[in-house]
Amino acid sequence: MKSIIEHKVQNSLFKLLDRYNSIVVPNVYIYGNEIDIAYIDSRRYFYDIEIKSSLQDYKNELKKKKHLQYAGNGSKPNHFYFVLPIEVISKIERIKRYGYMAYTPSYKIIQIQDSPLLNAAKINNKDFWKLKNKFYNKYWNIRTNEKPNKNYEGEHQLNNQR
Repeated sequence: MKSIIEHKVQNSLFKLLDRYNSIVVPNVYIYGNEIDIAYIDSRRYFYDIEIKSSLQDYKNELKKKKHLQYAGNGSKPNHFYFVLPIEVISKIERIKRYGYMAYTPSYKIIQIQDSPLLNAAKINNKDFWKLKNKFYNKYWNIRTNEKPNKNYEGEHQLNNQR
């Protein structure tokens, strides 16, 4: 289960990143990795954004296999960002191949270090549609598992009669 902090930071990132022709999806499994925020911008660059709640959480993340993959020639996103509490940013040695953002106690997002381009290849049409379908399915799975609110009771009753 995701923490309340992560949920609030995801909401702030969504507000920051949601632009014309972009896709922003929380907690999705892509390329063999669970990603806190998957973002595809209008140029078809793919971003892996990881939200960390503490210094130890950040250190644990760096031990994951994907960071060896991202440092080498393996499959990787175009950009990678860490999003950390503002008080943790000053305690870490930042990795040059990654971007960094901080979040304040009020969940304001602050850009600290831009992410360099890790992979120049934009998402091709086949992968773009695979990702878009994955995002689309995630949205509808979440939506259809919600209990209908009282404004939609009639619609819910009709659906149950079919």
